[in-house]
Amino acid sequence: MESLQQERLEQYAKALRAHLTAPGELELNYAYEFGRVAMSHGLGVLDTAILYHTALKAATKSFSRAAIERSIDMASEFLAESLSPFEMQLRGYQESNARLTAANEALQAANDQLARQAMELAANAAQLALARTTAEAASESKSQFLAVMSHELRTPLTALIGFSELLLQENFTPDELRRYLNLQYNAGRTLLALVNDILDFSKIEAGRLELESVPVDLRAIVRDCEALMRPAATAKGLALRTHVDVSVPDWLASDPVRLRQVILNLLTNAVKFTDVGAVEVAVGTVRATDDSKALRITIADSGIGISAEELGHLFQAFSQLSSGRHTGGTGLGLAICRRLVEAMGGIIGVDSAKGRGSIFWFEVPLVPAEAPTATPTAPRAAAAAPTRRRVLVADDDIVLQSLIEAILEKAGHTVQIVDNGEEAVRAMTTAGPYDVLVIDIQMPVMDGIEAIRRIRAAEAAAPGASPVPIIALTATATVGERERCLAAGASGFLAKPFDLELLVQAVSAEA
Repeated sequence: MESLQQERLEQYAKALRAHLTAPGELELNYAYEFGRVAMSHGLGVLDTAILYHTALKAATKSFSRAAIERSIDMASEFLAESLSPFEMQLRGYQESNARLTAANEALQAANDQLARQAMELAANAAQLALARTTAEAASESKSQFLAVMSHELRTPLTALIGFSELLLQENFTPDELRRYLNLQYNAGRTLLALVNDILDFSKIEAGRLELESVPVDLRAIVRDCEALMRPAATAKGLALRTHVDVSVPDWLASDPVRLRQVILNLLTNAVKFTDVGAVEVAVGTVRATDDSKALRITIADSGIGISAEELGHLFQAFSQLSSGRHTGGTGLGLAICRRLVEAMGGIIGVDSAKGRGSIFWFEVPLVPAEAPTATPTAPRAAAAAPTRRRVLVADDDIVLQSLIEAILEKAGHTVQIVDNGEEAVRAMTTAGPYDVLVIDIQMPVMDGIEAIRRIRAAEAAAPGASPVPIIALTATATVGERERCLAAGASGFLAKPFDLELLVQAVSAEA
């Protein structure tokens, strides 16, 4: 194409020379116009410049120096005009490129936003999946809990109700009567243990577990646990041995109730799952860090042992050994033990193999304590006859009214019954005097706490009046509840179900 145009351009230049008498700027103007025409026909700047250069070369062979300089100026003007559209086109390209870049950036930002939204959706989906799994697990756990509770609670209830009906219908010999009553009593204690496990686990799960830190005689706790389990061990022909190392201080700072609970639970399981051999309790110390020691308690047995697959979930809630389901229980005992030990800052574990027995152990921080100061009490005459008291009992439950009345009257006291706190206040302030008030805390009309406060306020307002001993009864057996009762003005505190002898002793001691 270039050669053809060059040839035409040369022909055009020759024609110019042939028709012109004298060379001059006219040829240059023709060449200049030729270049503009070339541009108008869509030739690129470079192609036009080449063609124009060829035209100038052909048309200026006989030009003077001035004409040549003029041609150079014209060429510069031509190139400037030729480049101007190119610059506009280039600027247009640049603007388009800027718009395209901005569009790309907006697209990238949109892609990033979509990516973030996708990640958020994925995270939300994962959270929803986890929440669903957790809810399903909770539902399954709840169903399992209800199934276990239904069985475990109904079993002792069946014994209680069944023996009660049996005792009402038949005449029995004294030995038969005592045997059935003992079975009924044991069913009631089993039911109480189940309820205590449920309440303990609920408090732990809700984060409301309260621990004391008071001087503890660990040797006495071990002796008490041994005494409680010896009859069961003896009945099975098992040897029951305990040992407390000399490195263990006489007094430790801990929670005696919870420490005893863990030891007794592990010891009960050891006796339960051992048919031949022995059960041993050992207490010693181990080094926890360079500056502190820990108390280590182990309960070893020669029982059935635990398989490797069952060891993994042994301390989980509602977990029971497949070989030991016939022994009953909620499956909460070891879970509660683990939570209690962890709350005391310790760890718990087990070493066992199927058919080789088990060694349960736990370690808690060893904090030595000073022996508590004994409060001197006035000696009582051993042969002194019990004093007959006039006792006011306030309780809204008719069964407990009858039980407390029977207990205290059998002990030689006179008993008056009222149904709520308001009646108790009226009786204490108008119908008295009474030597002792036994009052339930949870009652309709007016609860026990408010009644105690009003009675104490009335005593404070009466000149020369002596405070009447008040024994608070409650089914809410927590440290906080005891403190609340004492702060209201109660003299003593008993948690339901209470030991009958403790109630008699409390009434006799307070009067």
